[in-house]
Amino acid sequence: MLPYINTFNFIKLNVIKKSKFNYIRTSKKRIIVIKLLLKYNVITGYKFITRNKINFIKVYFNTNFPFFKLKNLCKLTNQRTLKHKHMLVLNNKYTDSKYILSTSKGLLELKEAIQLKIGGVLLFKIF
Repeated sequence: MLPYINTFNFIKLNVIKKSKFNYIRTSKKRIIVIKLLLKYNVITGYKFITRNKINFIKVYFNTNFPFFKLKNLCKLTNQRTLKHKHMLVLNNKYTDSKYILSTSKGLLELKEAIQLKIGGVLLFKIF
């Protein structure tokens, strides 16, 4: 879960600073977060680069994306685990937001987790 949170915070910080791009070391979990945030237009693209035999991802940020629409909901000391019935309530109450969960099937949006009827740890929210 920590790589997901670190990658999300890295991207949020760069969106706040209005950076055009930045580099982050490659890992499978980071690629998953980057692809997910690309889907929601938080980032505009990415490409893989190798420097001195080390693999990096060059992430291009959407400088027009309002940073306050990204919220980290998971702390190492305070993890919110949601069961299926709690997710139904959350989905009905906040229909305009996208909630991202860490589940046994990987990172999923709240609606996808409800369809699969699996719970998970609430990681972050995109308004």
